[in-house]
This record gives sequence, C-alpha cells and structure tokens, in this order.
Amino acid sequence: MKRTYVTVVLLGLLSAVAARALEADEQLRFADGLYARGMWAVAVKEYQALLEAHPDTPHAAAIHYRMAECHRVLGDRAAAERTYTRVYTDYPGTEYHFRAGLRQAELLEEAGQFEAEIKLLQALLAEAPPAEFAAAALYALGTAQGKAGREGEAVAAHQQVIERYAASPFASYAALALAGVHARKPEGSRRAAELYEQAAARPATPRLGAEALFQLGELFFRERLFEKSARAYERLLKLYPDDERVPAARLPMAWAFHNAGLYADALQQCEDRLAHGTPAAEEAEWLYLKANCQRQLLKNADAVETYARLLAKYPQAEFADSAAYEKALALYRMARYEDAIREARGLTLTPRIKKDVYWLLAESYAAVHNEEGAIQYYRLLVDQFPDAELAGDATYRLAHLLAKRGDNMQAADLFGHLARRFPDHELAPRALLASGVCLSKLQKHEDAVRDWTLLIQKYPASPLVEEALYQKAMSETYLHRDALALTSWRELLTKFPATRFAPDAHFWMGVLLEAGNKLEEAETELRTVLTGAAAPELLLRARFRLAVVLQRRGQQAEAAELFQGLVASPLKDKFSPDLLEWLANHHLERQAYGAAAEAANLLVARADTDAWRQIGWYLSGRALLGLNRQDEARAAFAKAVAVPLRTRA
Repeated sequence: MKRTYVTVVLLGLLSAVAARALEADEQLRFADGLYARGMWAVAVKEYQALLEAHPDTPHAAAIHYRMAECHRVLGDRAAAERTYTRVYTDYPGTEYHFRAGLRQAELLEEAGQFEAEIKLLQALLAEAPPAEFAAAALYALGTAQGKAGREGEAVAAHQQVIERYAASPFASYAALALAGVHARKPEGSRRAAELYEQAAARPATPRLGAEALFQLGELFFRERLFEKSARAYERLLKLYPDDERVPAARLPMAWAFHNAGLYADALQQCEDRLAHGTPAAEEAEWLYLKANCQRQLLKNADAVETYARLLAKYPQAEFADSAAYEKALALYRMARYEDAIREARGLTLTPRIKKDVYWLLAESYAAVHNEEGAIQYYRLLVDQFPDAELAGDATYRLAHLLAKRGDNMQAADLFGHLARRFPDHELAPRALLASGVCLSKLQKHEDAVRDWTLLIQKYPASPLVEEALYQKAMSETYLHRDALALTSWRELLTKFPATRFAPDAHFWMGVLLEAGNKLEEAETELRTVLTGAAAPELLLRARFRLAVVLQRRGQQAEAAELFQGLVASPLKDKFSPDLLEWLANHHLERQAYGAAAEAANLLVARADTDAWRQIGWYLSGRALLGLNRQDEARAAFAKAVAVPLRTRA
C-alpha cells in the first residue's frame, strides 16, 4: 500500500509538471490512459487540470463524464451526482448527455428513489434518444417501475424493449425480467418459459444466458415438468460450466432426472459428483438420491449398501428416516422379508414415514404368511390414516384376510367401507363383489344383492359385472324372487354370451320357468345345459329337472329313461317315494323288469313310512317275478305282507 501511495504521489507530481508542457490533446490522451488503467484519483486530477488549462476544449462533455465516472468508482457519490448533472444539463443532445442521464438514474435506483428515477428516465425517453440509449433507458424505466410497485407499467416497458429493440443487448435483459414477472403468476408459466428461452437464445452476456437457463430449470421443476427441467440445467452446465449458478444447479438437475423417471441419468450424476467430492452439506442428499435411483433401477442390493452408508455417516440427516424406511423397502423387494420386518420395526415412526412403514410391515408379514402381523398393521394404517392413498389397498387386504379367517361380518363391513369411502379406487368394484359374497355366506342375501346391484350400476365397464350378475341372480333365486332372478339370468346371457356361467344360467332359468309352469321354455333351457360344457354335477341336476318337466308334459318314456339313468347316481336322494313308485310301475308296464327292480329297491331304501316300504317290497316282488327270480320275489312279497298295514299293495 505504501509503494502504491508513493507511486501515485510521484505520478501526480510528474503530471503536474508535465501538464504545463503538454498540448491539450496529448494531455487528454494521458488522462484517458490513466482512466483506462483504473487510476481513477489521478485521472480526475489530470482531467481537472486539463479543463483549467483549456476551458474551451471540444472534449469538455467527455471529460466531465469521465470525471463523474471516476467519482462514482471512488465512492464520492455527491461529486459524481454533481458532475453527472452538469453533463446532463450543459450538453443536451450529445452522447454524454444520455450517458449521464442513465448514470443519474442508476444512482437514484441505488438510493431507492424510484419515483425520481422514473421521472428522469421518462424525460430522457421523451427526447427520442438514439436506439442504443433508448433501449437502455426503457429497460431501466421498466426495472424502476417494477421496484416502485408499478408492475403493469414495468411489464409494458420491458415488452417494448423486446419488440422495438430486439437486436439490443437489453432485449435479453428485458426478457429475463419479464419472465420473472410471469413466473410468479399462477397462469404465467408458459409465457415465462418462452421468455427465458428467448433470453437464453441471444444473451447479452454469458452470465445472463446462464441465469436464464437456471431460472428455466427452476420453473420447469416447480411445474413438475421434470425432464424439461433437467434438460435446461443440462444446457446450463454444458454452455456455461464456470458460471456461478453451476454448483447450485447440479443437485436439482439430478433430482429432475430422477423425478422424470430417468433414473440411469440421475444415477450417473450422483456417481460423478460423489466421485469428485461434494460439499459436506450436500453429500447426504447425493447419497440419498443415489440410493433411490439404484432402488428404482432394481439394483436393490446396491441401494441397501448406499442407504447403509448414508445412515452410518449422517444418522441425523434430513433424509435419515426416509432412507431407513427405503432400505427396508429394498430388502422387501429382494424378498428378504424377515430382514425387512426387522429393519422396519427398528424405525422411528416419524409422521413422514409412519403410514409407509405400516404398509411395509403389513405386506412383509403377509409375504411370510404371518396373518396376525399383517392384520395388525393393515388395521393400524386404516385406523390412523383413513384418507391416505394406501388406505384403500390396506382396507381391501385387511378385509380379504378377515374373510379368509371366516370373519365374514367384519370383512363385509370393511369391503363396503372401501367402496363407499373410495368409490374411484380401482379396488372398489372388487370390494363390492367380495362384500356381497361375505354377506351371502352369512345368509344376508338381500344385502348381498344390494352390493352386487351397486357394482353393476356404478361400474358397468368393470370385468367383474359378469360375476356380479351371476351372484345377484343366484341370491334372487334363493330369495324366491323368481321374476327378478329370471331378469338377472337373461341379462347375464345377453351381456356376456360366452360367459362361463352360461350352463348355470340356463339351468336356473329352466328351474324358474318350470316353477312358473312355462314348461316348454323350461325344457329348452334345460336341454341347452345338456348340450353345453357343464360341470358333471350340474349335468346330473339338469337331467333330473328335465325329466321332471318331460313327465309333467306327458313325455313319459323319455322322462323315465332320464330318471332311470339317475337312480344309481349321487342324485338318488332327490327321488321322492311317489316318483319312484311311478318309475317302477312305468317299467313294469313295459316289462323292463331290471329297471323296475332298481327303482323299487331305491324306494324301499328311501321309504320313510311303513306304507311306502310295503309298496316298495311289493313292486320289487313284481319286478323279480318278471325276471323269473321266484325265490327272491317270494321273499319280497313276504316282507311286504309282514308290514302291519293293509295298503292296496
């Protein structure tokens, strides 16, 4: 500092001596040289000496302006203001008049005198200055108006800069400022993005270009346009790698890649930064982001290792609780369920992760078939977080487990709650179907029909409508609501012609039509069952009901043939005594003694009174006589006579 001071003094002495000998132009060049080298204090003295020696110099305007610049840089605000004012007042119409006016505006802005600055700039613009000064003044005017709270006027001024002076460096400054205004408005993001892009395309300076891209990245991030955000940050790093915004852009860029689902790109960013070293304040977040990317890329073992590293090094980090939970989640995805349970049970249940931990524990316990544990944590989630996104899934799983354990009442309540509380949930139709099934098991068929009807009406496009129609028709049949049941069976076949329930539908329609004495239609439906791919048990039942219908229609031979095929089947218990009597007599009349004996023997076995028992032995004896098995016939007749009754038999 001493050496500099001596140098300045010597230069000052030398200049004072030399000034007297130099011509005005040479003296001006000397002063300008000092000015150019930043030797402001000495330059001021040289300029002052020049003016004293040559008061009429044609360069007076430039000299006064440069003196004002020196005063400003040296911090002598009063002298700077005084000198700028002189230039502005004494040299109208000149380049330095406009330059001085702009500098005066700057000083007023620095002093917070925005209204005074606005008046000065408006007066300056009223003089129709050259384009370069007009652009600068108009931009400064908009900035001052913005700071004065006159946003509408500020927007108009900056818009004029963009429209009138597109080739000016101030157009990019105006675009950046205008973008900031639009970015703060709820509906202004699209226009803000356009303006940031405009500023970035033709920036006045590298700093401005970098700032435009940084702000664009932030804007897209706020708008959840994560890939666009990442690309904006990426351009910043590529075009302006040394800009002051680059360090602040790296982490949000990596998060933007992650949030856009570009996990591999985000992971590469994490690995690069961690390899080159990151500020201690950021390392925990980089590690957390890296582990998340690994988990999303199904590198669960790597993720567990990274989470462990984070938790060991930064146990108090902001992300520690989430990292601990996600480590347990990665273990779950590796099918290491017991490890996941152990990790999750050791977590501190902060509000941020509590419901997710309950879900993870419930799912893990379910995976190891520990139903008690699963029920416990599904219930905790449902009770404590009834409005959470996971509550619907948890409710369904809880209800399913309870139904599996036979608690159909509580399961039905939970299924119904899910359908009412989350009607738009993807599981809502399935919950209504399951609720109805549980209710039907409890013999609450009316309530079951209610839930199945709601499913059919509210979710007509659901693939579960087919089964809901089947279940509804079955319960209506059980409730003897024959007309409604027929309608439901027909609706099922109409909406789903290839339904797997078609054999059941045709069978029950046949039964219901028979009950309504529509025997011809009943016969058609039952024959349809026999020609289809029905289950063996249903085929037997359909043959029996068809035989009944044919008997009622007077088609005795076919009816008897069908009945006879069922005498030794699992449906033999369906035969009533009078039906067996009819069948045995039918065969006796046609001398089909073997078939008659089968029917008579079943009647004896099924008889629940002495009368039917006597009739059965009598018919058996007749059949045996026809078969020429006289000893057996004699024994059968003896048993009939031994019954202490006097029936016609």
